[in-house]
Amino acid sequence: MGVKLRVRVAGVSGPALALEVPETCTLAQLRQKIAAKVLADLPGWGPGVAESDVEVSLNGDEDLGAAGHNESATLRACGVTRGDLIRVKRREGSGADVSAAGGHAPAGNVPAANESRSVPTRDETADEMRRNAAEAAERRAFFGAGTGADARDPEVSTDDARAAVPMELGTDDEPPPPPKKPKADAEDARRLLLPSALRDALFVNRGSTASAPTSEDASSSSSSITLARDDAALLFIATHAALLETGLVRVSGDDDDDKIVDAFSLPAGWRESASRTGAYRARYALEKFQGKGFACLSVKAQSPDGSTLVVCGGVEGGGTNENARVALLDANDWLSTRSTDVASDVSLCYGRFADNEKLRGSWSRLKDSFASRLVDDARVFCGLPPRTPGLSALPDDLKVAVLSRVPLDDFKTLCSASAVCREMRFAADADALWQTRFEARFGRDAFLREKARRENKVNKSNRTVDSYDHVFRWKSAFAEATVEARREALRRAREAAELAARAARFFPGMPGVPFNPGFGDPRVIPHGPPGYTPGITGGDYDLYPGGGRGFGFGGAMPGFPGGGTPGFGGRGYAFPQPDGGWPLMPGGMPGGVPTPTPGGGLGNGRRGLGRGRGSGFPNPNDPPMPGWDGRPRPPGAPDGDGFL
Repeated sequence: MGVKLRVRVAGVSGPALALEVPETCTLAQLRQKIAAKVLADLPGWGPGVAESDVEVSLNGDEDLGAAGHNESATLRACGVTRGDLIRVKRREGSGADVSAAGGHAPAGNVPAANESRSVPTRDETADEMRRNAAEAAERRAFFGAGTGADARDPEVSTDDARAAVPMELGTDDEPPPPPKKPKADAEDARRLLLPSALRDALFVNRGSTASAPTSEDASSSSSSITLARDDAALLFIATHAALLETGLVRVSGDDDDDKIVDAFSLPAGWRESASRTGAYRARYALEKFQGKGFACLSVKAQSPDGSTLVVCGGVEGGGTNENARVALLDANDWLSTRSTDVASDVSLCYGRFADNEKLRGSWSRLKDSFASRLVDDARVFCGLPPRTPGLSALPDDLKVAVLSRVPLDDFKTLCSASAVCREMRFAADADALWQTRFEARFGRDAFLREKARRENKVNKSNRTVDSYDHVFRWKSAFAEATVEARREALRRAREAAELAARAARFFPGMPGVPFNPGFGDPRVIPHGPPGYTPGITGGDYDLYPGGGRGFGFGGAMPGFPGGGTPGFGGRGYAFPQPDGGWPLMPGGMPGGVPTPTPGGGLGNGRRGLGRGRGSGFPNPNDPPMPGWDGRPRPPGAPDGDGFL
C-alpha cells in the first residue's frame, strides 16, 4: 500500500487532487509522478513538462529540496507524511517553451513552439480556468479523432500515439474553438470531477457504436450521442472502470478481432453483441496472473428495463453459481436527468453522470461490494491470500469459532454480524450457533422436540448435514419460537387485564384500597374479609341469611342475598318463602340432616314484622317455633329461644 497525498497546483481552483506514491518514494520520483499524473492534463503545463521545472513544497514558498535535501532523499526525510497537502508551482526562471519540455511541436511550427506558453496566475478567475480546461480537453479530443485514435494499430502503444499528437499549438495556428455554451462548460468542468478510471474508460470507448458507422468522422460524433443516451451502456462502462481500478485487467477472447488496443478498452463490438444476445460480456484476470492455468473472471451484465443494470461475475471454473458476485446499478444513483440535446462531443458522456458527491458514493459502493470481492475470489483461486485480510477473509469454521464467543443471551450481535455481508451472514446463521441458543432460551425439552422434528425433515430430503451449514435452520426455529412466545405473553397479559376489569365491575373498591386486602390474588373476584366463607357463619345465619342491612338492600356480605327487615331472623328471603325460612327439601339435607318447617322461623316475635331472635319484643301468645332439626322447642329451654 502506498502513501496517499493531496496535490494543489498554483492557479488551479477546485478541490485538491489525490496522488498515491510508494512508501519509499524519493523527491525526484514525486516530481515525476506529479508531472505525469497531475500536470499532464492541465492547461499551461502539458504532458512534456520538465521535472526540473516543477517546484513542490508544503507551505507554498520553500521547495522541499531547498532545506539541504537532494533529489534521492525520501519524502519521510523531507518531512512529508501521509495525507499532507503538496503545493505545486512552476520554478521561477525555468524554460517554458515546448521544445525544451519535450519537443512535441512539429517542424513547421517552430517559431510558435518557441514562444512562451501562458501560465495561469492567481488573478485568473474560476470561469476562465474552467474555460481553458474545457478548451484543452476539446483540442485533445479533436486531434485524437483526427489521427484515428479509436482504430489504433495494435503494434503502436498508447504513448506513441499520444506523442504523435501536438498537445500545444501556437496562438496563430490554433483552430478557432466553436462557440461554447454555459451548459457545455459545466459538463467539461464536471469531467474533471469524475474518477480518473471512469474518465479514461469513457474517452476510450466513446467510439463504440451499436450499428455500422458510415464514416470515421460521423462515427465519433454520432456514437457519442448514442452512447450518452444509452443508460445501460454507461453503467457497464462504469463497472468496467471500477474493475480496472481495483486491480484487474481485461483479457482478450479467442476472436482475432478482440485485440486489446488500450488498457481501458472494452471488447470489440461489445454494444453490437449486447444488441444481439441481450447482455454485455467481458473477461478479466489479475494483472500478474494472466494466461492459461490462472484465474479468469467472466462478467455478464443485463438491463431489464434500460435504466437498471444487473451485473454478475465469477471465476471461470470456480464452482457453482452460488459463488458468483452480483451488483445492481440504478441509473438514478449514477446518472443525471440532464438533457442530451447538446453538442455531439465526448463531453456529452461526461455530463450524463451525476454530481460529485452522489457519484462518489455509488462508485465506492460498487468497488467495495463487487469489484474488490471479485479480486479476492481470483486471488483465492490462484492460491493467494485475500487482498484485504480480516474476519471476512477467514475460513467458515474459524468465523463460526470466533462468533461462538458471543454470549448466549446476546442475539443482537449475531443478527448485526449477519447484516454485514454475505460471507458474515453465512457464518452468523450457522446451526452450531443457534441450536445452543435455542436450548438455553426455551429449555431442553423444547430443544429435543424441535431437533427430532427437523432431523426427520432433513432425512426425508436426503440433504448432507454440516454443522457449519444451515441444514436444520436453527435460526429460523429460534425466530419462530420467539415470535410464538411473545404472542403467548401478549395473550396472557390481555386475559389478566380483562379479569381485572371484570373484578372492578363486580366489586369496585374505594380509591387507594386494593381489592381483597390480605387475601389471595387481588386480580381475582373478591371474597370478603380474610377468614370469611360465604354461608358458613354459624348461628341463625345458617338458616336465615337474610339479616344485615335489610329493607331490600341485600345482605351485609357477598354470598348472602338478604333483604329482610332489621334484626336477625325474620324474613330472610322474599321468594319463595315470604315469611322467611328455608323451603322444605324432600328427604332432608345432604347427610340425613332434617330441614326446618316450611315457612317457619326461629324467632318468637311476630312474623308479620319479621322480627326474630333478639328483637326484645317477645309475644307469649305465639308458640315456640321448631328448631333447626324440625323438633318443637319446649318453653324455658336453657338457651331461651335459641337452638336446642
